[in-house]
Parts: sequence; C-alpha cells; structure tokens
Amino acid sequence: SPSRGLGDVYKRQADGGADGGPDGNPYAHLGPPDAFSKVAIDALTAMLRDPALAAHQLAVIGALTAIFERLRQHALFFVADVLPLLLSCVRAADAHVRDGALERIVAFVRTIGAPIRPFAPALLALVDDCWDLSLPHAIALVEALACALKEYARAPLQTLVPKLLAVLHADGTDARAPALHALRALRSLGGALAEHARALVPALSGLA
Repeated sequence: SPSRGLGDVYKRQADGGADGGPDGNPYAHLGPPDAFSKVAIDALTAMLRDPALAAHQLAVIGALTAIFERLRQHALFFVADVLPLLLSCVRAADAHVRDGALERIVAFVRTIGAPIRPFAPALLALVDDCWDLSLPHAIALVEALACALKEYARAPLQTLVPKLLAVLHADGTDARAPALHALRALRSLGGALAEHARALVPALSGLA
C-alpha cells in the first residue's frame, strides 16, 4: 500500500540504509515523540478517515499539521503513516479544503526542512495532481520543497522546470504572485537550470 511504501522509505532512512544518505541515520539524535502527541495524532487521523466527519476535514488537517510543525523533526515518526491519508484527502477535497490544506502542507514542509526528503516523491506527485486546480498553492509547495531540500531538490524538481517557465510566460495577474513563487523555486535550483538556459532567458525577459 502507499502507506507501507512511505513507511519503508522512512525505516530505511532511520536505519541509515540506502535512503539514509552518506551521513547514516539523520534522525539518530531524536528521541521518541511524547505520548500526548501520539494520542492526539491518532485521534485526528481517525477523524480524517471517518466519512461522517468530512465537513471538518480542513480543521482536522490544520490541527495535524500544526502538531507536526510543533514536533518538527520528531513529526517524522508519524508522517509515514499519516501522509498517504492526508494527500488522499487533499486530492478528493473541494477547492476550499484543497487550497487550505495545501497551505498547511507548505508551512509544514518549510518547518521540517531537509528531513522531509524521503517524502518528496509523494509531495511532488501531489504537486502534479493539483497543478491545474490550485496553481498558486502547487507552486508554493514546489518552492517550499526546493528551499527545504536545497541541492537534493535539483534532480526530482528538474521535470517541473518547463512548467515553472510556462508560469513565467503566462502569469497575467496584477500581483504576479504565481510568477514570483515560480522565480523563487527556480532560483533554489541553482546550477541545475543550466540546461534550461535557452528557455529561461526569454521567460525572464518577459517579466521586465
């Protein structure tokens, strides 16, 4: 299942395995989260699974991500189990809930930073699914991932560069918020943009 797949990634990272990177276990210094957080997360996850409580999804997602932000890296003990359900709810939600949930996920990624790396593929799949439906929020998530992952973002985000460049060309809004988010995400990719220089120059020129 998707949950088990993410869990396996996290366990390999926590064991310093293939996904753990050259420094071994990046979470070795972390103790277990407190019991109160576990009880709260378990209760909120059960609420998220209950179709009868669908009207409260945004509030539940907000509460979950707020706990994750408070726990910071300790939240990774829970993310592998909760993230597939969370992303499934976002995909099935109406526009209001989807946009609000994406905002909370962006804030969570910014808070966690680089340790979010094992879950980047699942989050990038969400970006693809939400690109046409919630463009500003999808771009904000790309930007958050690029800033969090730094040099590790370059390979997984390469496929999104043409989409980000298309945003620079097409954004006709007064505030140019999508274009600004796209620019920040592109800037975070650094040298990985070299192969896109021919397309990047006219896109940037069009912003002037």
